[in-house]
Order: sequence, then structure tokens, then C-alpha cells
Amino acid sequence: MLTETHRLAQARLGAETVRQMFAAFPLLRVGDLDGSFEPWLDVVTSLINGNRRKSSELTAGYLSAYRKSKLGPIPPFSAVLAGAVNAEALTTSMAVTGPVTISRLLAAGKRPTEALETALVRTSGAAQRHVLNGGRETAIKTLTADPEALGYYRKTSAKACDFCRMLAGRGAVYLSESSGGFKPHDTCHCTPEPLYR
Repeated sequence: MLTETHRLAQARLGAETVRQMFAAFPLLRVGDLDGSFEPWLDVVTSLINGNRRKSSELTAGYLSAYRKSKLGPIPPFSAVLAGAVNAEALTTSMAVTGPVTISRLLAAGKRPTEALETALVRTSGAAQRHVLNGGRETAIKTLTADPEALGYYRKTSAKACDFCRMLAGRGAVYLSESSGGFKPHDTCHCTPEPLYR
């Protein structure tokens, strides 16, 4: 129950991120992609990092409650919060899903409104991933540092894609270099559920 409550809270934060991306998107102007990209990116970076912090804090609270429910009143373990999103990765992600997508679609003969709608969906999905990765990275970093943690399960929504269902079907992922990491995609709503000794 704790995990599903946490997953739904993260999903609501993801939906709020999409709403904010929709509100900011008019700053990216099809007639001046080069000139409008930086001001738009500044706004987007601020909202992504703010929501990413919220995602990390939600996960820290969840991990504390989940650990206590499984291990009882042993000494608590402080969460290791994720930092801000990597600026270079965010810039590349927003450029590719935004101006690059618009330019390619216009060159392929799409109407400006179609190109903008497609870019809006793609930038919003990428922003959602960057935000929710704050919680996922907090979970993985915390579990890696916690001596009582063995790993995690990938918990999905009922509407998860085939890729996520396949990864979740593998069971527990143990905390090792060979585990391959969490690997979320844009618009992914999966969350790690801890596995303790």
C-alpha cells in the first residue's frame, strides 16, 4: 500500500510537471527557435529542478515509512537526496525534443501547429522523466548506502508499457554494478520498491 500511494503521488507530480510545461511552451516560438530557446530553457530548467526536489522529498518520506514498516524500530537511515538534473543532459534533451523536433517536422512538410503539438508532447514527456528521476535516484542512492537494503523491485502502473512490464517481471534487482540501473523512459510512471534483508 505504501508503494502504490507513493507511486500515485509521483504520478500526480508528473502530471503537474506536464501542466507547467504546457504553460511555458508558448515561450518557444516557431518563428524564432534559436532566439527563444534559451529563455524557454531557463524557465523549464527552473520548474524541472523545483519539481525534481519535490520528487526526491516524496521518496525520502516514503523510504523512511517503508523501511520502518519492514524492519521495525531499528535505527533510522537518512535518505540520500538526488541533486539537480545534469544541465548538459537537460539542455540536450530539451533541444532534441523541442527545436530539433520542430525543425525536422517543418522540413518534412508538417504544418507549424502540428510540429508544435508534437514537440510539446515530447518536451513534456522528457521533463516528466527528469523530474521523477529525482525520486528514483534518491531511492537508488539511499538503498545503495543502506546496509539493510538488498535491492528493489520495479513497481509499475496498471497501464505500464511492455518494456516496463518486462523489467518488472524480472523480480528483484540487486544493488550491484551489473544490475544495469533503473532505466526509466519518457512518461514512465514506474517506481522502485525497496527489498530489505
